[in-house]
Order: sequence, then structure tokens, then C-alpha cells
Amino acid sequence: MKKLILGSAIVAVLAAASNAMAAPNSGTVNFTGGVSSATCDIDIKDAAGSIITKVDLGTIATNATAGNKYSFKLIPKDQACLEKNSATISWSSPTLNAAGIGNSVTNGTNAIMTLTASNAADNDKSVKDGNTTFNYTVSKGGIASFDYDAQLAKPDAKTAFTAGTFSATASYSIAYK
Repeated sequence: MKKLILGSAIVAVLAAASNAMAAPNSGTVNFTGGVSSATCDIDIKDAAGSIITKVDLGTIATNATAGNKYSFKLIPKDQACLEKNSATISWSSPTLNAAGIGNSVTNGTNAIMTLTASNAADNDKSVKDGNTTFNYTVSKGGIASFDYDAQLAKPDAKTAFTAGTFSATASYSIAYK
């Protein structure tokens, strides 16, 4: 009887050990890519035309209805891209949700960020879960910029803001047609 219990215990330990050892040998690989008729570097500029590396959404009061809108532009630096009349931009974010882009700060504010493609051709210009790709088309002269507005917003109309910091990251990919 002792040999059966000992044998069962050894099998259980070996099974647990093999499962534990399998975990480091697995993972996730994310692949991205695209095909575009032109490739170029992009500058991010604020409404005044200055190159920026981040969009500062400011600080708002917890009793505010929404934050101020901050406008910025993605501007192609290469002439080949500036001459293109059609493009698509796709956005992604690890905190993307049905209302916009959520906060990545643990114990931060409950605010979300709305990101709006202000000069896109689409009817719904808000970056949110299920709506991340936007079309840009001009009849002539090329697309000079991809214009966006960002602002802090309540997660829903009935919920007040909670105090705390906000931070989010979003990636974009441009495909010229």
C-alpha cells in the first residue's frame, strides 16, 4: 500500500513539474506589416506646427464634463507621400475599448481618451474597439496631413471622473494607395 501511495505521489509531482516546465517554452508572437505604394517618415506636430513626441492632455477637475481637445497632425516628411491622394491609417492600443482608449496606469483615473480622425473620409471618426481604420482621400494635391483631436472623457455619461494620472499608448500604420 505504501508503494502505491509513494508511486502515485511521484507521478503527481512529475506531472506538475512537466506542466511547470512547459510554461517557459510557450508564448505569443505578434506580427504586423503592410503593403504601401510609398513609404516615408512621419512627423507628429501640434496645432502650432511644432514637432512633438507626446500629446499632453492636461489636467482636469473631477467634476468636469470632459477635458479640452488637443489637436495634432501626422505629417509625411517625404515628397512621394505628400503627393499621394489616398491612404488608410489603422490604429491599435493595448487599452482600446468600446469608448476609446483606456488608461494604462494601475490605480489611475477612470478617464478614457477619445481620439478622433478629424479629416478622415469616414462617418464614424472615433478610434475605438471595432473602429480602428480610417480612409483619407483628396481629389488633387495630395494628403498634406492626417489630423486628430484627443481629449480625456468620462467612461460613460453617468460616471464621474476619479482623481489619478492617465497614460496610454497607441500605434498607427499608414498604407498609401
